[in-house]
Amino acid sequence: MIPLKKMLWPKYMLISKRITSVPTARIENVYGTHNDFYQMIKADIKQKGMLNPPVMEKNEQGNWVCRNGNHRVKFAKKNGYDGIICYEAYNDDEVKFLSRLNILVWELDKRGEEPRDFEFIFKDPKLKKLIEKCRTLLEP
Repeated sequence: MIPLKKMLWPKYMLISKRITSVPTARIENVYGTHNDFYQMIKADIKQKGMLNPPVMEKNEQGNWVCRNGNHRVKFAKKNGYDGIICYEAYNDDEVKFLSRLNILVWELDKRGEEPRDFEFIFKDPKLKKLIEKCRTLLEP
């Protein structure tokens, strides 16, 4: 693996089990980058840093596909980062779980709060439905 010189790190990595560094050159299919929202995310990252890791899956060719966090990946690529710290999901349920977790952390940040414990995960109805399918992500 090529050493990555400039890495974009998230502020919060709540699920440490599937954290991986991904070379931005190996990320395919960056969808959903609406310019107005991208500009907001760009300003947010420059001010506070990246809050959450994007959610990635590997495709059959061994490349990474961004399933959540396209604007963060676009920011990394456009600003000369040669790597980004991501969550690696193994299936659609994990993509949904990690994506929802990222949304909740983002909402907490917008209210000026920080995720201090996992209690907020178990209160969210969408995450509660996925907890049993994604239990391996939460186990030590």
